[in-house]
Amino acid sequence: MNLQIFVFTWPGQYHKACATEQQLRSLGYSVTVINSDPDHWHSHWVNLRDSAYFTEQWLTACKIFRGDVMFHIQADATYHDWNQVIADAMTYREKYNWGIYSPEAHAGWATAMDFAMPDANLKPIANSDCTCWFIDGSLIQWFNNLQLDWSFHKLGWGIDCILCAESWRRKRWVLRDSAHDIDHPASRGYSSEQANREFQELLSKIPSDLLPIIDRQWNNPLGLLA
Repeated sequence: MNLQIFVFTWPGQYHKACATEQQLRSLGYSVTVINSDPDHWHSHWVNLRDSAYFTEQWLTACKIFRGDVMFHIQADATYHDWNQVIADAMTYREKYNWGIYSPEAHAGWATAMDFAMPDANLKPIANSDCTCWFIDGSLIQWFNNLQLDWSFHKLGWGIDCILCAESWRRKRWVLRDSAHDIDHPASRGYSSEQANREFQELLSKIPSDLLPIIDRQWNNPLGLLA
């Protein structure tokens, strides 16, 4: 099983990105850091211009990706035991054939469903958020094949929605694991208004069969289990 790990970093996150990369490399994992901070970088990183926000970083990672599973971490998300997170993700992949798996990251719009799993620490979620998540490689391939014009999109809102919607459309679990509580700040350093405008435009461009699923993500999460 080929796991490819990506860490996205930007101005103000250099030291956290280096620490996470070092943690993962010390465990024997290969890590690709995608960086948009021109003042702090390494030659082995994928270094983008400073105007590259989440969407461009994400598209870059998807172009590079050649594995079975992508593990993506935002640089401001930190944890003390990445090795166990990865081990558990792979264990539950074998057991549940998830499409997307994430540790707890406290995103308000990614509330866990009131549904009992055989493993009590796991809950299905409508939307994982994209702070720290594992994505099955077939979903990345699907995403690349969308061939959308992303020139209107900068801040990333909606990328998690459409990938989670496609996972649910395929009847594959989107899971959160409360056994791992990732440290991640609640604030954001960009305009929510702009991000939402981009999200709404994205909804007008994606395959129409995803729209009812995205509606259930927001309005009837338990309907995703039907």
